[in-house]
Amino acid sequence: KALIANLINNTRTVLNVPVPGPFKTPVWIDDHTIILRCIDTITYNAAFYKIDLFAGISEVEKNLSKPLGDAGFTQDGLLRQDNLSGDLCYMEFYTNSITIFDTCLQKLDIKSHTIDTVTVAGMRIRTSATNITHSEPPKVINGLSAVNDGRLFVRSYLKADNDMGLSGVVPIDRYNLIKGNYEGTYYLTDVDRKRLTSFEVKDETMYCLFENKIIKMTIK
Repeated sequence: KALIANLINNTRTVLNVPVPGPFKTPVWIDDHTIILRCIDTITYNAAFYKIDLFAGISEVEKNLSKPLGDAGFTQDGLLRQDNLSGDLCYMEFYTNSITIFDTCLQKLDIKSHTIDTVTVAGMRIRTSATNITHSEPPKVINGLSAVNDGRLFVRSYLKADNDMGLSGVVPIDRYNLIKGNYEGTYYLTDVDRKRLTSFEVKDETMYCLFENKIIKMTIK
């Protein structure tokens, strides 16, 4: 289901989402179109779908995801849209993979990945007749992300050589989505070892929500 609410006149509309299973990371393209990642309950393959909610029509991608039959665990990640180009960026949690595609679900010829060297997800999947799950906690490489003005910002969990010795500091790596290259790292300090729950970037300001505070940081 999708809920469209008008906070001014206090009205809402509930619409069916015509996909073959549970979905996550929906991105609104316009007032009636979303792109999301769905797990097919028959094949257990995960794929991106473009949905016209008003027409009740769905379109599935052709070449963005591998048909692994693992309920989306191996390639799990976050989907974001760039406000500058309108293109979408999917960053995986367990590898250095970044997939960039347009709103027609066509992969763009931009080679990009996070700066770590992990290309294979470090996890084990347990499959039974009734479910698929992790057999042990997977190793997370990348966490939260945000996209703004052609740049991807990633909460990194792998320590780089220049991060050594920095305790209680949260690194946010920056990547150029047009060129596909790494541009540097921001370090959030004075976080009292509290968990970063979300962050967003607007123009030259990063807004970071921790468990006990909000940090506003100017970036350039």
